[in-house]
Amino acid sequence: MSQFLENLNRRAFRARRSRWIMLGAASVVALSCGGSNDTGPTGSPVAAVVVNPPSLTIAVGAQQPLQAQVQDAGGNLIADASVVWSVKDPAIASVSSSGVVTALAVGTTQIAANSNGKSGIAAVTVNKIPVASVVVRPTHVDAITGSKTPLTGVAYDAAQNALAGRAISWTSSNQSVATVDANGVVTAVAAGSATITGTSEGKSDAATFSVTQGPVMSVVIVPDSVSMFVTQTTQLAATARDATGAAVAGTTIVWSSSNTSVASVSSDGVVTAVTAGTATITATGSGHSGTCVVTVTTVPVATVTVSPPSVSVSPGGTTTLVATMKDASGNVLPNRAATWTSSNNSVATVSSTGVVTGVALGTATITATSEGKTGTASVTVAPAPVASVTVSPAPSSVIVGQTTQLTAAVRDASGSLLTGRAVTWTSSNTSIATVSSTGLVTGVAVGSATITATSETKSGTSTLTVAGIPVGSVTVTPSSATVNDGHTTTLVATVKDANGVVVTDRTVAWSSSNTAVATVSSTGVVTGVSTGTATITATSETKSGNSAITVTALPVGTVTVSPSTVSVINGQTTTLTATVKDQSGTVVTDRVVTWSSNNTGVATVSAGGVVTAVSPGSATVTATSETKSGSSVVTVTVAPVGSVVVSPPTATVVVLGTTTLTAVVKDVNGTVVNRPVTWSSSNTLVATVSNGVVTGVLPGTSTITATSESQSGTSVVTVTLAPVATVTVAPASANVASGSTQQFTATLKDAFGNVLTGRTVTWTSGSTATATVSASGLATAVLVGTTTITATSEGKSGSGSITVTPGPVASVTVTPPSATIAINGTVQLTAKALDAAGNTIAAAFTWQTSNGQVATVSSSGLVTGKKAGTVTITAVTGSKSDTSSITVSP
Repeated sequence: MSQFLENLNRRAFRARRSRWIMLGAASVVALSCGGSNDTGPTGSPVAAVVVNPPSLTIAVGAQQPLQAQVQDAGGNLIADASVVWSVKDPAIASVSSSGVVTALAVGTTQIAANSNGKSGIAAVTVNKIPVASVVVRPTHVDAITGSKTPLTGVAYDAAQNALAGRAISWTSSNQSVATVDANGVVTAVAAGSATITGTSEGKSDAATFSVTQGPVMSVVIVPDSVSMFVTQTTQLAATARDATGAAVAGTTIVWSSSNTSVASVSSDGVVTAVTAGTATITATGSGHSGTCVVTVTTVPVATVTVSPPSVSVSPGGTTTLVATMKDASGNVLPNRAATWTSSNNSVATVSSTGVVTGVALGTATITATSEGKTGTASVTVAPAPVASVTVSPAPSSVIVGQTTQLTAAVRDASGSLLTGRAVTWTSSNTSIATVSSTGLVTGVAVGSATITATSETKSGTSTLTVAGIPVGSVTVTPSSATVNDGHTTTLVATVKDANGVVVTDRTVAWSSSNTAVATVSSTGVVTGVSTGTATITATSETKSGNSAITVTALPVGTVTVSPSTVSVINGQTTTLTATVKDQSGTVVTDRVVTWSSNNTGVATVSAGGVVTAVSPGSATVTATSETKSGSSVVTVTVAPVGSVVVSPPTATVVVLGTTTLTAVVKDVNGTVVNRPVTWSSSNTLVATVSNGVVTGVLPGTSTITATSESQSGTSVVTVTLAPVATVTVAPASANVASGSTQQFTATLKDAFGNVLTGRTVTWTSGSTATATVSASGLATAVLVGTTTITATSEGKSGSGSITVTPGPVASVTVTPPSATIAINGTVQLTAKALDAAGNTIAAAFTWQTSNGQVATVSSSGLVTGKKAGTVTITAVTGSKSDTSSITVSP
């Protein structure tokens, strides 16, 4: 710094010396006038130079002026002192002779102002031109996965000039969709959307990338080869991929096999081994395919098991053996061939399918062989044991003293008849029946016995019934009879056997040819049901006898009508019931009943006993059957109220307003009737009602009820405040000084002229620059002028006007606030008076100067320079004033 200042002082001295030589006599003349460029007003030497601002930051290419203040030892400004400007590093910035700095390159340097060997320094920092905006192009890209797209980013200054050499940093909002490198090259990764942003010095721009899946370029099967045993299955997976190797989702894969007799494949890639061999499985998607080679081999037989392991068969009989082949893991191997052999064909033979046939008594080993592995079963040939004995006929029957032949069929387990086997016959009750050694049964007495045939350990039976001599005839007495319906008569059946002998131990069954006319009990008691004829039959074994029965009806004895008295509402119906009894007192339902009314003007009756009330009064309704009658006294009464309906069901009325409700009264028959109605309100504080006229009292809800007899109807009435109809603002107009306030009030009335209170009022000003208004209507005058103050409530408005007049002088402003003029030069000052709101106020000003030797001022504010120096010019009106600093230079 000291070296830089020393250099500056040397350059300043040389400049002053040259300037002195060039000025010559002119300098002498200037000195004789008392002025000097290197001394203060009193001729004092330069003591200091102050540069403002002391530090400066500026962008390359921009200009900024510096000011140098030359001061004497007392700190006074030396207005006419000459200043020489210089720069430490002219490659960074230059400075004009008037102190204007021009930024040339990024860096830091110092600007010096020198006067009479004294210097002031300002530090200058030159920055790059700041980036004002960044533009990324293109702004939108549609790409497929795997593609690469370069983006360009250009930085601009505030004047939209491109800034070269500015670094652009790149970022992606979604790297799973698209990535971007440091050079702005975007790589599409997967389907989706991403925003690529280029940023330089805090400014950025972006491009949107829409990535779609690339087309299928290959199909890959995993695994690409597989070995399988017959009947095994395995799952293959096929993936469609684009040119980048990325999986293409949603691709339909079609599977196929080159040899389905070796290996088949399902629609979802499951391979099934069919037979030994080789097949190629192909997966195709979007015209591209992948393959997998499948090799199918047969699993070798490890064990052979014959079941059952031992079996018995009779000579000539057969049984089937089964050979099961398994692999080393114990898995059953189906469809493997086995060869069957017998160790002794004279005892038992075996077919190629494992069917063993017994030949002669003895034992043999049966062997099954498959792929070198064997399994065996032991076969014993023995006589077939008796498995069952069947006796026929079963059951059987015989008459006392007679015989019947039974036979016994002996069979083995296969159901084949066995001959030559001994059979033993026995009877469970020889007092009923006996049986010979050959199965001949003889009936001894009436009853039943079980006949059993036994061979070896097996038996068969037949239930034998021994019957007596059969019935020869059945006679019913009397052969004919007459009975009243509901009454009874008894018939008798005589049973004789085939020899004509009366027998009493035989069962007799009774039946009626027409149970609707007459029924008969198991003992022959006949009951008359209804008039008509019926044949009663007695049967024993196969013989029958009959009796003709005629049923006649008893005449009607009484007719009773219930209820005996009844009350019916006019227009409604009721049903009467007639009970008819015969002379025996039995209720009968098959008799004709005729209904009649002795006063059809009061009540009518249908053929079914349904009574219809016609008009109030009394009538006797009679039911007649044959010659008997019964009656009921019917009283018809007036129909009561059935319903009350109030309309409208809901209504709205304002406070003190009215609305009319109507009540429709209907009887129980649904007919509108004129019955007295009583009106009431559930909340008379909200609404009252008189003859259906509802009057609103207070806001709220009340239920209005109309009652007639015991029935009621309602209407829900909502009482609301009367809406605002008019808004009046007072005062209608007002004159207010700027900065003062004026209270406005709003009077709200309904349509009836009633003043409304408690309503929300919103206040607005037509021009808030002229006057503002608070939520309570207090207006504040701002600027001179006239505007409208409006009060609004429930959509209705009223307004008043306010005229703002100037307020008292609050401040004075003199312009320009400072100026520099030459000696004898002039500058016009202007003074403006303002009120507290900033309104201009007309006012008279008095102009004053702090030093008339330096500058004078006229009554109109015209300043004239008289002598080099600084002076303060003041404009005064009332108690307010403002100043301007005037510098007079040589």
